[in-house]
Amino acid sequence: MTRKNHGGPPEAAAGGRSLGECPPGHDPACWSAEIEDRVAAMRALLETLRPLTDAEALQTLRQAFPGASLADRVAAIARRAAHR
Repeated sequence: MTRKNHGGPPEAAAGGRSLGECPPGHDPACWSAEIEDRVAAMRALLETLRPLTDAEALQTLRQAFPGASLADRVAAIARRAAHR
């Protein structure tokens, strides 16, 4: 099922949330800490496994962290790429 935005504000299409706002049921302070911890764990895994390509790194992270968003996985890989 897809939501359609019929000319209303962008947050209306996102179920009343603005972009960057934490999901319902999560405290924003805790949510940020959860994300930071998850991305740190992803970086540690990449440092341990040392995938050869970004595609391999994404696949590894997708398998190890199936609940993580693509944005979180890309954040972990971006730091890895910056340190090459």
